[in-house]
Amino acid sequence: MSATTGTGGLHVALMAEYDALPGIGHACGHNLVSGASLAAFMLLTRVVDQIDLKVTLFGTPSEEIGAAKVDLVESGVFDGVDFAMMVHPAPIGVDAPRMAALARYQVSIESAASGHSSFYSSDVTVSEAWHVLATGLGLLPRQLPPGTIVDWEVLSTSGSAAVQARRLEADVILRVWEDSHFQAAAEALAATCGAVATITRTKIECSAAQRFMPAMRQNVGLARLWQGNRAALGMTSQTVPFPAATDLGALSLRIPCLHPYFSIGCWPVKNHDPEFAQAAVSERAHSAMVNAGTAMAMTVVDVAAVGYPNLHEKNYTESNSMQRS
Repeated sequence: MSATTGTGGLHVALMAEYDALPGIGHACGHNLVSGASLAAFMLLTRVVDQIDLKVTLFGTPSEEIGAAKVDLVESGVFDGVDFAMMVHPAPIGVDAPRMAALARYQVSIESAASGHSSFYSSDVTVSEAWHVLATGLGLLPRQLPPGTIVDWEVLSTSGSAAVQARRLEADVILRVWEDSHFQAAAEALAATCGAVATITRTKIECSAAQRFMPAMRQNVGLARLWQGNRAALGMTSQTVPFPAATDLGALSLRIPCLHPYFSIGCWPVKNHDPEFAQAAVSERAHSAMVNAGTAMAMTVVDVAAVGYPNLHEKNYTESNSMQRS
């Protein structure tokens, strides 16, 4: 789903990302992501014909579980777009955060146990095998490049306290700072699953659960323009890496992109905390959303004014190289 205004030669994409987290709603604030892009789009409709601009507002679903933008990029949805932007709420603002690559896996463990309690069988249960595997997952980052993060959550088991489970399924997420680190991380995960399967005599399968999301390449030209505009509106920013990931990373490998974070003033509540869903519907968050959308529109106008070739600079990846203000 998309909407376009203007017919100019410079084509910008604004991402109206919209999905939520199962069970806790907008704990990542995608309601504010889409609202800020919509605000920017509405503002830009007033000036597109004056500055040779074309703006498309793209509705982009399924970022949390699905990495839909990866499929959209590969299917040609963004062909002909010159640059793309979106803004994202957070407890603090970050102009051009360094963001990780992400891979998501479904891990299943199956046991040959009889189905009764361990009193009747000496086989390792799936719960016991999972405890061994969880220990291995916890140690995995020590074998990998600095900054690697491994998160996991048990999704389901087939048993109960009275009936021994025969199968367990878990969600495992790998985050690495550089795409080049991903292969080593994936191989280490597979090796860990294989080793635990061998020593516990269980069957462990590890399969990709969604498309790989490359690390976000923040464009330095867009970042500089955004920085000046958000500061002019009184929005603050800090210089910290943000160990999150986005499927916009796939598009950032092809065209200049920017994905800044704007503060909704809820620290220490963080994205994906249940309390963030409440913060994301507050008056303070909505006011910050309007400011962020306004800064987006100002940045697009600036690109049209200063000339598009200025964006073709070295991609920005290290957040601590931006000046704090």
